[in-house]
Amino acid sequence: MAVQLAHDLIPISQIGCMIARFTTYPSTSKPEDVMKMVHDDQYRNFFFSDVQARGYYPSYMERYFAERNIEVIFEKEAKATLQNGAVDFIIFSYYMSLISSSDPEHLEQTSGNLVGGLKNPHLKASDWGWKIDEQMKESIKDGVDLLGYTTWSAIDEELAIVKKAVHIFSKPKN
Repeated sequence: MAVQLAHDLIPISQIGCMIARFTTYPSTSKPEDVMKMVHDDQYRNFFFSDVQARGYYPSYMERYFAERNIEVIFEKEAKATLQNGAVDFIIFSYYMSLISSSDPEHLEQTSGNLVGGLKNPHLKASDWGWKIDEQMKESIKDGVDLLGYTTWSAIDEELAIVKKAVHIFSKPKN
């Protein structure tokens, strides 16, 4: 409703959303781990921005809700409200990289301020204890929008990276 109101009040306004973007890699090349990574990416990264940018719930969430016996009930006008309130652009911030596994019991967990996950043994940890992909970090600093390309290709909206707000460049307070 806020997006629609802003567009009504200021027709030239551009309203966006911001997501915390987590890079996810499969723990192995096994198809089960790759599919787990795809699902984790959908649930952790794309669900929120899909709804906000596309204006409807993506079909993969129907499967997610059904598997967990979650029933989403829309009021009569909710679908139109979502569709009319789609954002004009997405901004995201890269926090950390995780791995996905169909057999996570033998892997080490990590925590974060928003989401936890499985530690990637091939990455160094930041001062926050988060596993940071140095190649991703350098690409962001250099302006190569790898995360953005993935997000954009999935959502087909304009994107921006919040470079100065990325926590990999800051230190925790003692």
